Amino acid sequence: MDTFVTVDSRQQTCSRTEVTLNDAAEGQWPRPRAQCAVDLDLYGDALPDRPQARPRPWLAASSGDGNRAAGWDPWKFDHQRAHRMRSDDLCQVCGTSRSDVVYVLAPAHRLTTMVEMYGGAVCSLKCARLTAAVCPHYTTAGSPTLIYAVPRHERVDLVGCDLDNDDEYDVSGIVPTASISIDEARRLC
Repeated sequence: MDTFVTVDSRQQTCSRTEVTLNDAAEGQWPRPRAQCAVDLDLYGDALPDRPQARPRPWLAASSGDGNRAAGWDPWKFDHQRAHRMRSDDLCQVCGTSRSDVVYVLAPAHRLTTMVEMYGGAVCSLKCARLTAAVCPHYTTAGSPTLIYAVPRHERVDLVGCDLDNDDEYDVSGIVPTASISIDEARRLC
């Protein structure tokens, strides 16, 4: 058994449920919780004032070998799932199909209207809220995170590795669908 997290976007709360890893292995909700590499030091020990575990995105790769072997790494993708994500147009957080409307996130205090989502825009407001609350890319930004609903389009390659994993949107003139403050993100999970 493992602990999993679900998000109720109306009540803006997370709840933890005991289920097997197989229940979430191919995506969907709830997401399995595991130690995240950014919460460990170079020797694999937990850093102070960091979460014991974070919900693991469907696309995230395991940390693999070395001292930081436990859990998942927010800067690495599982290659097989990345291929499926591109070929079947799946959400990086939950692994389900994206619709014609997708969600992108951006720190509120950014300097540009271009929003880049490595791994691509997510499929639902639920996935976007979870990402804003627990993803190290947003929780360490030092500002509230804005969530925008945008039309789905072809993915692009933002990092130059010849993989169209990513999404880039100009959100100029688009009103955010939601905002997650730093304090609210801490309370969510």
